[in-house]
Amino acid sequence: MDLACLCEALTGLKNQNICMFNGKAVAKLKRKEYRLMSDDERTRFNQAMLNIKQNGKFWLLVDTHSNMQTTLGAHAGPAFLPWHREFIKRLEFELRRVDPEVFLPYWDSTLESRLPAPKDSSLFSPELMGTGTWALIDGPFANWMDLNNRFLQRQVGFDGSPFTDEGLHAEIHLWIGGHMLDPMTSANDPIFYLHHAFVDLIWETWRQSKQKRNQMENEYPSFRGNCTGYANGEDACYNGICKQDVCQVRACARKPEFMNCNCRVSCGLCTPSNYLYGGCNDYHQECRMWAQRGECKRSTWMEENCRASCGTCFDMLGLASRCPSTSGATLIANVKPLETLIDNGKIYQEMEPVIVGENMFDGHIIEDWEDGE
Repeated sequence: MDLACLCEALTGLKNQNICMFNGKAVAKLKRKEYRLMSDDERTRFNQAMLNIKQNGKFWLLVDTHSNMQTTLGAHAGPAFLPWHREFIKRLEFELRRVDPEVFLPYWDSTLESRLPAPKDSSLFSPELMGTGTWALIDGPFANWMDLNNRFLQRQVGFDGSPFTDEGLHAEIHLWIGGHMLDPMTSANDPIFYLHHAFVDLIWETWRQSKQKRNQMENEYPSFRGNCTGYANGEDACYNGICKQDVCQVRACARKPEFMNCNCRVSCGLCTPSNYLYGGCNDYHQECRMWAQRGECKRSTWMEENCRASCGTCFDMLGLASRCPSTSGATLIANVKPLETLIDNGKIYQEMEPVIVGENMFDGHIIEDWEDGE
């Protein structure tokens, strides 16, 4: 982005090579690591964040990220890096509308990875980013509330890890925990933007090592519109699967420790006859919200882990009759539930009559609340 584009985005006044906004000249700024900012730079950034939270611009960005959490291009595909570059740039624009000399800093979490106890980093202190465990109650963003008016939560160090010389962006989300765990809520935490600014720095450093700027703007692969791979036969859907000419992430391969334990049916590790969870439960706090967005119809993960919200409650016997093999296992196979009824402590499921093998199913008791049989 050049100065002319920046000036237009800020609705500033451009005169030759000078852009004026709020009485100050707008210039190119260099992002710094949060801990390497001067006290004045850090204070002005923190205050600008508080200002855009108060004027509502921050919440518009949070809502945008939340609405994009199920989009494969933005969060599990080739647009991940450019999409988040544009996203954090929008935040930086809003900060500069408050103070034209403010920039978005980055958080280099490799510094934490070099500590004996990374979770004890000074970053999570009142002088810097505030509380690292449970509600954010101190620091410049003390008592920060999320979009749904809940206290911002963190659980630093309970899972995941900070960046090392090699690492996955999602590990840092796990390492911070709390709101950062879920793409639906992660953008509520100010540290989200610092983390992604560092991801963006890593990407830009790699890009500059491969191409000069004029090459970046003119040399890029042509759009193929399918999953056939590239010139040398590379797998265009690395760690994924191609469906209807679109690459989709195969979560079972990307996060085997979690998925193989919690999503055994979806990952094809067991038939329903030895599936241990059962019952009519939701195994994620956001299940109801996702179900309202229509995710039950799009994802077998939802059918398995958000049973109460999706209405896919079956006991082990019912599951076994509907999913006889582990090949392509899904919870409801060809049976689509229409309505769940509760009568005398028993859950009944009305279904569209469907022939599975030689048997027809049209509704039966799927769970007994008293004895679980």
